[in-house]
Amino acid sequence: MKRNVVLLFLLLACVMILHAANNPKCIIIGFEPRNIKVSDSISDALRDSGLEVERCMVSRKGISFTVDSLLGEVGNSSDAVGIIGVGYVGGIAAAEMASKSKPAYLILISTPGVSGKQFSERLLMGPTFSLEIPAKEAMEVRRQFGEMSKESFGKTSEEIDQYFPEKIFGSINCPVFALAGANDARLDWYENLSEMERILPKSENHWFKAYPRTGYVLLEEKEYVPYWLGDYSPYALANINPQPIHDICEWIANLKENGK
Repeated sequence: MKRNVVLLFLLLACVMILHAANNPKCIIIGFEPRNIKVSDSISDALRDSGLEVERCMVSRKGISFTVDSLLGEVGNSSDAVGIIGVGYVGGIAAAEMASKSKPAYLILISTPGVSGKQFSERLLMGPTFSLEIPAKEAMEVRRQFGEMSKESFGKTSEEIDQYFPEKIFGSINCPVFALAGANDARLDWYENLSEMERILPKSENHWFKAYPRTGYVLLEEKEYVPYWLGDYSPYALANINPQPIHDICEWIANLKENGK
């Protein structure tokens, strides 16, 4: 009797292992704690659709360290593992992973399509053109910020400054879905999505989409306001826009159905 129970247990364990091995997997890469809510929403939706989900925060050792540590899970011939990058740091890491491997797909949420230096300068300097202060004082503020931007704020910041989409996106050979919020004051949706579309190898499976009333990392945002020196927008809501989550699941399902 005991022997039969053991054999049954081993059989069930083998079935579970085989099921896990064949179950399509998705790796979600994020960075900031505020991204966890959207990561939770995506994870729950993907699991409901039958995907295995793994989440990874970008290591403080840097983007490259995180990419190298995850590459073995994707491989160069896998069609079962997809990658999702959340936010500009998570998105940069996800894009680098896709350029060095062959995932089933790549989904980029609020990811720069312009150089890291250009993105950082816009993020830092943009608000100074909107401040209601005299022109002479505004120029001085911009000069001070320019000096600040030359300083190193850690390994991750250095890697963002060295981010050049032209060197990465040209090597990505999987379907890409890039999403942005039309009310995202950090990342201009048209500037970044159009650059990605221009640089990426052409494919009918790519999808580039901006969502109204949506800000950074798909948080609902009633109106667009300039990014005020690191402050949160007064129009940002605590809710995740459900439409992008639905579109992500549908896009993945269509790829699977069409055998892409």
